[in-house]
Amino acid sequence: MAGRNAYVYGTAARNLAAEPARRTRYTPQPERSTQRRAQPRQEVRVVRGAQTASSVRPQPASSAAGFVMAAVVVLLIVAVAACLRLALSSAAIATSLDSQQISNSIQDVRTASTSLEIEQSTLANPARISAEAKRLGMAAPSSVGVIELSPDVVVLDGSGALSLSGSVNSLISLEG
Repeated sequence: MAGRNAYVYGTAARNLAAEPARRTRYTPQPERSTQRRAQPRQEVRVVRGAQTASSVRPQPASSAAGFVMAAVVVLLIVAVAACLRLALSSAAIATSLDSQQISNSIQDVRTASTSLEIEQSTLANPARISAEAKRLGMAAPSSVGVIELSPDVVVLDGSGALSLSGSVNSLISLEG
């Protein structure tokens, strides 16, 4: 048999009929006074009220329990409001930091753009180009030559691919 504190269920439960009965100690009750019995009992009569169950108003809780409940509700509302305020404040700070970072990036790009415009103006100056060409041993050309190219005989079809038959026809029309 399992120990006294072990949990045993179902068919494995101990058989109480097979075990010897335990002795329990009882203290005898004191004698009741006979005077009490001698007095006649008062009759109690129940009178039903005219109110229905729907018209009965619930009794308010005791003032201490109501105060505690109201305090808990107020604390919950304050806690939720504090959490919302904290979340909104942290979102506003994060947005402000992102905005400041973007503003700094825009300012850096504007500064770089201005310096590149100045550098481009300096490099595109014709006097500087002429001086740099002389330093490299270059000279201005004595005459300007023009090369004329004949029209292209290569023809493309509607999809952008080369067309052999169109190119042959273009060559024939140029020679003819």
